[in-house]
Amino acid sequence: MNSRWVQGIYIVIGSAIVSAVTLANAVAWGPHHCEEHHWSLKIIGCALGSYENLSGGLLAACAAVFAGWMAWTAVQLQISADERRAVADRTEVESVLADDLDRIAEALAAVWTTLERLEEESDRSIPTEPTLIAQRRNAVRWGIAEITQQSWIDATRKMVSMLGWRRRRAHEHVLTSLERLRGQPETFDIFEMQQATQLASSYVQSVAPKTSEYFETSTIFHRGGKAWTIGYSILVHAGLTESA
Repeated sequence: MNSRWVQGIYIVIGSAIVSAVTLANAVAWGPHHCEEHHWSLKIIGCALGSYENLSGGLLAACAAVFAGWMAWTAVQLQISADERRAVADRTEVESVLADDLDRIAEALAAVWTTLERLEEESDRSIPTEPTLIAQRRNAVRWGIAEITQQSWIDATRKMVSMLGWRRRRAHEHVLTSLERLRGQPETFDIFEMQQATQLASSYVQSVAPKTSEYFETSTIFHRGGKAWTIGYSILVHAGLTESA
């Protein structure tokens, strides 16, 4: 910004000097001196005085240069403002997506834990109470529905379009895997659901490596006084919390 103002000041001063010199020479060395100073440096003023259109054209050229500089400056300022706004928008998008991915990762970890418990219980010779199995299944269905809402996926796709191609592609993998997971509870094939959950979890961790802590069994159940989240609610509905 400062450099542009300096440029403008130089252009104004230069234009003023050129205009003043031009007018002074035109007045002081008009046509009546042309024959007396054929070889003098004042011949420039003589020429300007003899050709008034040339003098006016020079002044107009100075004004055009200044006007062109102002237009160029306005364009540059607009470009700089757009760049700053784009950077700020990308920063905000990354922050919002980081919070969303953290929430989704925790929920996926809870779904994973519940599916593992269902798989274990289905392999036992002594059957588990049907009501408890239904409770776990409903918890999984509810959790998956919460993290795969179409409105959120659509909004996220719009947001990631502001990111670079590498980040955009990585987030698209996450969204596609979540859409695949959304259709699993209809048949509730435990193996297929585990595969879909694992895929979505892997993509989430690749985009947000810090979320890998949710997929460590030791961190899922040690919550202390933390507030309830989607993932913790899934475990509560499934009867798999430390208090269950």
